[in-house]
Amino acid sequence: MTSSRRGLNGLLATVAVTSVVASGALLFGAVDDTLVPGESSPLVNEFVRTVDAEGPDTNAVTGRPPAEVFGNPQGTASSLMLFEDGSADSEVEAIAAANLASHFGRVQVKPVSQYAPGSIGQYTGVVYVGEGLSNHLPPQFVNDIETTDTKVMWVGAGVESLYGDGIFAESFGWEPAGEGKAPRDDVRVVTYKGKNLERSSSASSMRVPEIRDPQAVEVLGSGFCGSITQPVVCPGSGPEGVPWAVRSRNLTYVSDFPFAGIGENTQAIAFADLFYDLLAPDTPAAHKAAVRLEDVGPMADPQQLRKVADLLHARGIPFQIAVIPYYISERYSDRTDDRFVGISLLDKPEVVSAIKYMQERGGQVVQHGTTHQFASRENPYVNSRSGEDFEFVRAQCSSEPYKPYKFEKCEKDSWVVLTGPVGNDTVDEQERRVRAGRDLLVKAGLGEPIGFEVPHYGATPNAYEAIRRVYDTRYEAGTYYGGYVSGSPMSLDKSIVQIFPYTVFDIYGSRVLPENLGNVSLEQINNHPPRSPEEIVASADRNLVVRESTASFFFHPFLDPALLEQTVDGIQGLGYEFVPATQL
Repeated sequence: MTSSRRGLNGLLATVAVTSVVASGALLFGAVDDTLVPGESSPLVNEFVRTVDAEGPDTNAVTGRPPAEVFGNPQGTASSLMLFEDGSADSEVEAIAAANLASHFGRVQVKPVSQYAPGSIGQYTGVVYVGEGLSNHLPPQFVNDIETTDTKVMWVGAGVESLYGDGIFAESFGWEPAGEGKAPRDDVRVVTYKGKNLERSSSASSMRVPEIRDPQAVEVLGSGFCGSITQPVVCPGSGPEGVPWAVRSRNLTYVSDFPFAGIGENTQAIAFADLFYDLLAPDTPAAHKAAVRLEDVGPMADPQQLRKVADLLHARGIPFQIAVIPYYISERYSDRTDDRFVGISLLDKPEVVSAIKYMQERGGQVVQHGTTHQFASRENPYVNSRSGEDFEFVRAQCSSEPYKPYKFEKCEKDSWVVLTGPVGNDTVDEQERRVRAGRDLLVKAGLGEPIGFEVPHYGATPNAYEAIRRVYDTRYEAGTYYGGYVSGSPMSLDKSIVQIFPYTVFDIYGSRVLPENLGNVSLEQINNHPPRSPEEIVASADRNLVVRESTASFFFHPFLDPALLEQTVDGIQGLGYEFVPATQL
């Protein structure tokens, strides 16, 4: 991965856009006119020619149904996530909520029409996510919510279905937005536990509750206009802002979809913290950090790898190494002909030696894709080069971020758009690809990797199942799809990339270690802004609102090590302790 991977989330009509910085040229360098090692090697036939012959890409995302129950086998909580029937937005938000709940124990996710009457008391907590497309909720579900002592979190629309007119406020001390009350689209900041968090311009509308009895209601987070650095009071609200989330009795209400427009600094961080009071209120606070050295492939600079490893080792900081087993690239960067280069780590003993040196100084290897690109596809960049392209999903560049896209050759101001699966997106084929990379790492003497990282965090359910067959752990953010639970058609347009603030056991059946801060980058490319060490540290500071806080970022070893040192210093200064990622 060559950059931060965010931007794939908007309110799902806009989710198929991601920002990817093509800094691979800094890592790999240009290919000159002389004969180069690996040109037309057997690896080119394996990873380019054979794959090209397997057929065109498609737009249909497929995947086998998830397990009915999933989550942390060591956790004690049980929870139920329900979503509005027929709403892909509601479904994918419920899947994301279920992923968070999996941190605490076992979880189920299903459409509300499948709710079993009287079952609410079986769970530690229940979450309902509503978009408001349908005003129909099963009467028994509404009755159980009204009469239960089980903790309930209601997200989005439909909470006005509880009780009757006038009775809700009498029971809970606040009034739902309901029909006839316009939702707010101007709120850009959520203040939670004293920290300002972003609400993206693509975030869902807020259905703001009206407080009737302040003594009966705890306002958990408040919304403001302006920006994260300069919040201002919104028109028509008081200096305390508008309620974003409230709690009274056993009911917590969140007024928007937290994962629409998700990023390193958004209100999804606060939403993740709400699960502690819902499912595990006695959890003690913890502040852990992790760092991953990114895109270490056959063409990496061994001297630079050793230098960065020495820096971290001298400070007693364990780290992870995201290793790309194979390097594939077009022979010429301008694609003047169809010659490709294929090199493996076995062809670069000096790089393998440097990685072993890193392991001796506290590094753990993570498999970062197999080639970090796909066949001869411009996916999306013109030279199909490892370290730059997507591997498990199709990507193209567009001058427009939303449909109808206008596809173009990738420029610095292009938007990277995910358009569908790659042509061989079957579980068996993806498993073969993943195993090829894993087997090479073992053959190179690097041992068994601790887990897998999907390039640019873009994959399909089939690819995730294939990865799970090889590894029980991933270290990343993940892509999740509306329709995966209900069986409705899935697409990249109905997906989100979810950033985790703590370890989860996700709906694909994997333990997922969090990377939630992004990376240091020096320039804006593909509409992704630069991120300085100070900005990474500021994101870590905002994550302190989560009870078990995580500050996990990645860094490219070809950058100035001083930038890594600044980032580490800042994170440690906030009270975080760096640990191996497996201890997050």
